[in-house]
Amino acid sequence: MKPDALDGLCQKPMKYSQISFGFSLVQLNNCMNQFKDNRDTEQATQWLKQNGIKLSQLHEGDAELFQAQKLATRTLKDCGSLLEQNQAHTLNNFLKQASNKKLRLKITQGQCFKVMNIAKQAQRRMAKLSKAR
Repeated sequence: MKPDALDGLCQKPMKYSQISFGFSLVQLNNCMNQFKDNRDTEQATQWLKQNGIKLSQLHEGDAELFQAQKLATRTLKDCGSLLEQNQAHTLNNFLKQASNKKLRLKITQGQCFKVMNIAKQAQRRMAKLSKAR
């Protein structure tokens, strides 16, 4: 046989194996992307839950509302003992209002800023206490 004829025979199996190998990589890539998407979705859902935001509430509200809701939840969890009674009451009322679909739409930016100010005051108290130690 001529050397050119042998080259043609060797190339056909390589092309087939390259195609099947490429197809396997595509399947593997799709599977890995789906796994990564599921993992990322699970992490995002867990983060939202830790910050007091329900997944169904994502399309209802603006950035200030979500920020205030996160700060209110964190402040009550982390430094609730440093809050005055009226401040804790304000944060709890805000979170109750934020969890109700109809009341959530009525929350104003002023309410959100009030919650953010309370959270900032609590953070300052916490910093003073940790600095004093």
